[in-house]
Amino acid sequence: MPHALAEHIRQQINKGLPGTAVQYRMAPARRIQIEGVQRDHKNAGVLILLYQSGKGISLVFIKRTDYPGIHSGQISFPGGKSEQNDRDICLTAIREAEEELGIDLKQINVIGMLTRLHIPVSNITVYPVIGFIEYKPSYHPDRTEVDHVIEVEVDELLRPENVKYADMEIRSEIISVPYYDIYGEKIWGATAMILSEFIEILTRRRMFHQE
Repeated sequence: MPHALAEHIRQQINKGLPGTAVQYRMAPARRIQIEGVQRDHKNAGVLILLYQSGKGISLVFIKRTDYPGIHSGQISFPGGKSEQNDRDICLTAIREAEEELGIDLKQINVIGMLTRLHIPVSNITVYPVIGFIEYKPSYHPDRTEVDHVIEVEVDELLRPENVKYADMEIRSEIISVPYYDIYGEKIWGATAMILSEFIEILTRRRMFHQE
């Protein structure tokens, strides 16, 4: 049976998503000035992978390897661009997560989707998919893409002191950037914006802890 929190998330999504305004709580300064889907954009799916962890639930991030690209070394959800053979964006997110994490997600229960988010700098529109499995995954990550896997207990995300700010150089400009400080790792940018909406759903009511 699905965990009570997973069912709570499903019910809250069905009631309506918090949306863009909540995502932008964690947007870097001035991002809104360059928002908007551009021509020839690509679609991508990312997986917010929840799993049963004792009596609670944890979720999975990856830290990307260093490479000559705009998302080098960042913390993100597993996922990637859609391919022609993907029948829908949920399959994209699951397929990419399997490839990056080296796990089998045949038993995954897709809970729902969050608000799509366009990333102007890479011209990619990201669709966050939430999925749940009843066991802790055994990872065999693709080392060309994944430096390491980060597992986080859901309760850790709810600590308000984890939201911090830092000045970062983005495209040769110093910008104030909000981020989540999770176990000493900085989660910022699109991933933080997606996470902001996810956390809002978690906190719509405080009775999701195991009855």
